[in-house]
Amino acid sequence: QFDRDQEKGTRSTSSAMHRHRARHSLLSPSAVVVVAASLLGGVVVATPTAPDGGSREGSEPQHTPTLTTIVAQTHSWLDRGFNTGSTENGTAYGFTQPSLWKYSRGQWLWDSGAVAISNSWRNATRSTLELASLLEAQQSDGRVPEEVSWPGATGNHKTQMPVLPWTLWAIYNQTHDTSVLRRFVPPLIKYWEWWRTTRDIDGNGLVTILHPWESGIDISPAFDAAWHVDNPKPPAVAWLEIYPLLDELQDVYATQFGWNQTAILNRSKAEPSVRANWFMVQDVGVNTLYAVGWAVLGDLASVYNDHAVASLCHGYNNIAEQAMHAHMWKPELGRFVTTYRDRDGSQQFSSVQAVQTLWPLLLRSLAPEQRIALVADVRNPRKFWTPFPFPSVSLSEPTYTARYTVNLMWRGPAWGFTNWFVLEGLAAVGESALVNEAVARWTEAYRVAPGVWEMWNAETGVGYGAEGLGMSSLLIDWLHRTSMLTIHNMPTPPTTAPHRTAAIGSSTAGTLFDDSWWLNATGSNAVIDRLQLRGGSRLESLSVMYADARAAVGSNDSFYLAEHGNPAAQTPLISLGVPRDVAMASVRLCTDGTTVLFAQFTLTNNQTAAAGDSAAAGCTTFVPPVRGAILAGVFGRARAAKMGGIDALGLSWVPM
Repeated sequence: QFDRDQEKGTRSTSSAMHRHRARHSLLSPSAVVVVAASLLGGVVVATPTAPDGGSREGSEPQHTPTLTTIVAQTHSWLDRGFNTGSTENGTAYGFTQPSLWKYSRGQWLWDSGAVAISNSWRNATRSTLELASLLEAQQSDGRVPEEVSWPGATGNHKTQMPVLPWTLWAIYNQTHDTSVLRRFVPPLIKYWEWWRTTRDIDGNGLVTILHPWESGIDISPAFDAAWHVDNPKPPAVAWLEIYPLLDELQDVYATQFGWNQTAILNRSKAEPSVRANWFMVQDVGVNTLYAVGWAVLGDLASVYNDHAVASLCHGYNNIAEQAMHAHMWKPELGRFVTTYRDRDGSQQFSSVQAVQTLWPLLLRSLAPEQRIALVADVRNPRKFWTPFPFPSVSLSEPTYTARYTVNLMWRGPAWGFTNWFVLEGLAAVGESALVNEAVARWTEAYRVAPGVWEMWNAETGVGYGAEGLGMSSLLIDWLHRTSMLTIHNMPTPPTTAPHRTAAIGSSTAGTLFDDSWWLNATGSNAVIDRLQLRGGSRLESLSVMYADARAAVGSNDSFYLAEHGNPAAQTPLISLGVPRDVAMASVRLCTDGTTVLFAQFTLTNNQTAAAGDSAAAGCTTFVPPVRGAILAGVFGRARAAKMGGIDALGLSWVPM
């Protein structure tokens, strides 16, 4: 856990490891792991406990076959990792440590920001406390530390990926409390001012990180060129070559510069040294969030009518985005890139296509050709469109490594917060169908893993790293936002149901209808933009029965009835009992694009029920994926447009 133990005196062996770097690079990967373990005093570098031999920290059994169990398991980890107390002056604090199995028991900036987003859906008060606690450690110059230790509210010398405007946005979206904005927008603007005045070392609008840990994406191969590291290599060899550099760099900053960041950043070139003493990188992910973060803060200031502050923030957003267009967009590559000041003072860029190269989808000033290029990269199965997206490095990169076997992170497996920002970008450019399919695939990873893990194999879904990592809870946010989560305490159906229109997509997406009952299915790639049921010769009334866990034990046919429409209508009422150990095998729908003409439900025991015109055209049969199921009669919400199948089809109607 080198990446989380900095400044705690646990890395005395790393300089020795660095001195032996050249010699060890000639060894086989297995020999390197043995040597590394020896140098670390017996610490095991990789524990191959995942089914595919990948490394995991944590061994508690997890059971996550359904959305309900995924959410419950995730909330359990978050609750167990939550710490509360009071400082010496009586200030209450509360934070969620990243994991119970790995990393120190401290509050980490982007981990905490992620957890606050996830928790905002169930406990916005706790999310507010999490954000307030992090900002309690804000330094006088505006910097928010990478890690905060409690109860002293002391922070380390670095910062981390600037995610907090999105955290505040999530809290406000749940509370609609402008006092929360008035409380937190000013300190966040002070933090952004710190980035602008301290880290724009060239005065061109781009901001610089002085250590990979400040990105959170520690060992991304996008940084290899800045290190002058020649990759690819076997993971164990690369680990032994790169990780000691991170520790040495921090030691140099402490011993030679006393962590005086002005002195560190004002150097025009690197001094000759046998130790790592130079890292001046303009990460494309950090710069995207810095640039767009200004716009988000401006938007939030506008909510409580501080238009002067909003104008200031939007002005800085424009400056930063134009800097990215000028210095990071490479038309010959069709993407934005990470840049860096090299050891000789020259400005260079990394052509590696890491996941953060997709984040500029968030830019408010994105040109059409840029949007098309970035979305194409997302959709490309040879790059980022994997069965369990999004890999931290494009599959086309020679440094891509699917499995996590040593503590060499961000070189293949997918992660929660990187996924979250890719989805934010896709949503920003209107790619709702792609968002919904990506969320469905992400969800499937938690079924396959099984459970909540730090990262997962983007090709197989196997989970790796720290068990129960808080950042991975961000799936919950997108499950809510795509309305994949429904109300799980199913109420008694109303005795009468008013005639209404319910639809997925179009203008009513996201609306909750008291009389709306839903069929949930996953796995189809078909797209239905809008559906509604009408009377007359079409389907007018539907009664769906399904197995109910509340039924008496031993009952063979346990039903829960959800009935809508006019039972006295001329169209026959259909009902379908779903016995225990029987599932819904398929749903066949025929539609003219706006109305359902025919619906047929088939069980795994071959029982069927149908209504409507069986000769209708425009028919599609929806079947669940492996490990999936169609749940009939689930009470819930309409979802966003173009769901990628009937993931949530509202069965409601209006008279002809």
